[in-house]
Order: sequence, then structure tokens, then C-alpha cells
Amino acid sequence: MSYDQAGAVKKRYWRYREAGLCGKCGKNAPVQGHSLCAKCAEKGRIRMLRLYAERDRMHLCRSCGIPLRETETRKRCFKCRLRSSGQWKEWSEKWKG
Repeated sequence: MSYDQAGAVKKRYWRYREAGLCGKCGKNAPVQGHSLCAKCAEKGRIRMLRLYAERDRMHLCRSCGIPLRETETRKRCFKCRLRSSGQWKEWSEKWKG
């Protein structure tokens, strides 16, 4: 996706949201407290489940997609686990030197 396309997608998203519509399809009202309608949210959930299954099959990190070590038994790499726990910043500063 080029820079121009990304900007157009963002503008369309906010135009839909300001009109009280789903930010993705612009057809239905979003689920209360969210920005997507139930149909678009379900499509996104299915897409992510397929992506996770594919990455698990190929022994890649679920979050970033880099190859995991052969001995790694977890679903995410070390860096992604630290980021999700909020410890990445302190860990990276500690090992900078």
C-alpha cells in the first residue's frame, strides 16, 4: 500500500466513523463501544486466526513473523514477549551497555 493509499484509507475510515458507521465497510452501525460492525469484526477475527495457524505451522512468531529457534516452544519470540509484558524498554536500556 502506497503512502497516498494509506492516507485515503484513513480519511475514509474517519468519514465513516463520523457518520456513525462501521470504520471498515461503512454500511452497518458499529458494535457499541467499538469501531467495527459485528460482520467486519468477525471477518478480522477469522483472518487473524488463519494467520496465527499459518505462522504456527511454519514455526514463526505469531506477533512479528520472524523464525523461532528450533528449541523454542512458545508461540512468540523473546522480543515480542517482552514488548507485550511492558518490559522491553527497561530490558533494552539495560543491555545497551
